[in-house]
Amino acid sequence: MIGVAGMDDYRHREWSAEEIIMLWNLCMIMGNAVKSEHLKVEVDVSKTLLMNMLNNTGLNAVVSDPDTHKILWVNDAAAERYGKDIFQTGRRCYEVLQGSDTPCEQCQLQELIKNPKLGQIIVERYSSALDRTFMVYHTLIPWESREKAHVKYFVDVTEQNNIEKQLAYFATTDTLTSTTNRSTIMEQLEQALSVTRKKKQMLSIAVTNTNGLKAINKEYGFHAGDKLLENTAEAIRSCIRAVI
Repeated sequence: MIGVAGMDDYRHREWSAEEIIMLWNLCMIMGNAVKSEHLKVEVDVSKTLLMNMLNNTGLNAVVSDPDTHKILWVNDAAAERYGKDIFQTGRRCYEVLQGSDTPCEQCQLQELIKNPKLGQIIVERYSSALDRTFMVYHTLIPWESREKAHVKYFVDVTEQNNIEKQLAYFATTDTLTSTTNRSTIMEQLEQALSVTRKKKQMLSIAVTNTNGLKAINKEYGFHAGDKLLENTAEAIRSCIRAVI
């Protein structure tokens, strides 16, 4: 609470309307100045806390201007992992992450501006400039003298995605012939049969056999038998379409 009082002597003074308005405006100016300084302190404290948090969590973090997309700050983790020269203050974030001259197509900034109640948007995206895949968390916060700053903190999921792809490959593929394995074929047949029953359509299934495989394994060894299966699978693959 801020107020101003003035007296020229011990007697009660009658204030004119002009004087009251002047003093009221003076109080408003002083109040706004104090409020502005208080908010500045709050923003500085929030910024310091955020910087410490993002530096201590090990996440990669980039803060950029939502209007110009220029980088305002990068945390230590991102600078150390991908190079301080890459994340230079003043460079546009899409130049660093995508190596392009235009904003990223998957940027969530405009969506956050239009719908501030979202608070945070999470997307997975591939960075062609860094050749890495990230899970990116987008949000807007006050930053220094700016009302809003675009914060992107991201987790590198490249290795995790590669492992998941390998696991999916081994779970569905015969490693010898690189063809679909038995369990996956049975699942696909069940799905195909279900669709054809609903649509009352015909379904054709072709079955082939490799003659003499047992004799080849016995006479020339399993390595020769495996080679025969590989060649057979390749011959069939070269004669059919990828999608029927």
